[in-house]
Amino acid sequence: MQISEMIHRRIELVTFDLYDTLVEANPPRWERFAVALERSGMPIDVEAVLHADRKGEDHYTIENGRYPIRDRTDKEVQQFRLDQAAAYLHALDLPTDPETVRTVQEHFRDETQNHGGWSYRAFEEIPKVMECLEQHGIKRAIISNADADVTRFCLQMGFAAHMDVIVTSALVGWEKP
Repeated sequence: MQISEMIHRRIELVTFDLYDTLVEANPPRWERFAVALERSGMPIDVEAVLHADRKGEDHYTIENGRYPIRDRTDKEVQQFRLDQAAAYLHALDLPTDPETVRTVQEHFRDETQNHGGWSYRAFEEIPKVMECLEQHGIKRAIISNADADVTRFCLQMGFAAHMDVIVTSALVGWEKP
């Protein structure tokens, strides 16, 4: 079927990723990485780090898809974090030698760590989007590579009741592309 043919058909389901789609970290990851750089003696404008964030997240997505972080040993998780920090540093044209990477990573707390001094917040547009979809009879689903069932989290964020399905990779045993 061609996309042009689909445009004239009724939309029956909209799927959402969870992180960076429905919720965002507060403060955002790039701001936390900018702080880690500053604490490591490399102050960088937060806007530059925002642009480098795509490279760091691309690295995360590719590597987590290849071998989910939840299935890694502690040593492998630490290497994963170091490699992601190196991807950020490379994107910022900063040194990526092992000592620099380790120093920056020691100051950075990413989303894989539960004690990062940050929280999540739902994007403010979410209630209106959900209401609009509901009014049009469109089903809604969250499909996430989260490492656990996120239903309780979605309840706390205020939009679980608006979802028809909440599925995570941890529950089904497969990472989404």
